[in-house]
Amino acid sequence: MLKAYRYKLEPNQSQRYALARTLDICRELYTDGLFQRKLHPISRYEQSAQLTQLKAEFPVYKNVYSQVLQHVLNRLDQAFRNFFRSDFGFPRFKGAKRYDSFTYPQTGFSLGGRRLSLAKIGNVKVRLSRPMPHGAVVKTCTIKRAVQGWFATLVFEHQPVPLPANDLAVGIDVGVSTFAKFSDGTTIQNHESTRIRRRNCAERSVV
Repeated sequence: MLKAYRYKLEPNQSQRYALARTLDICRELYTDGLFQRKLHPISRYEQSAQLTQLKAEFPVYKNVYSQVLQHVLNRLDQAFRNFFRSDFGFPRFKGAKRYDSFTYPQTGFSLGGRRLSLAKIGNVKVRLSRPMPHGAVVKTCTIKRAVQGWFATLVFEHQPVPLPANDLAVGIDVGVSTFAKFSDGTTIQNHESTRIRRRNCAERSVV
């Protein structure tokens, strides 16, 4: 099963600059990709193939990990698929306040101790509010800018370990004719439940 943990990041000054720069470049790529798709039909794969030429013409894109750029195009393509398949509106251009995250979809990141290594950004200090479960396999890492600062959401695959079986658990079925019936065969009749409630009320009044 997939679960997600959200951690607060504590980047230094240079890392905060790199995070903000990455976010701006991703938003610019999303905007340019949307403008291109509005001008003429082009597939997600054709846009992906143009990334190499884009990096050659605009070296600033080399400052962002390649998988992160690929995910931006996936995000744009998903917006178009939502538009064609449902009642979602036509994809819109994103302002600085409406584009606040980028994702490492497969590689380029790793969590070691209290440091999150992000390709093209560095080893960012993490406020590890809770440890990752033993054996968890992290699938994606999404970095988001919020009013409170920068956060990382790690989506991981984890197989929960079931609790050992025991004979102490008892199920309760509450009925009408019978107040309660337990899975071990014990029953409580309605008049017995009334006596129990009266006894509890009397004990509380004495206290």
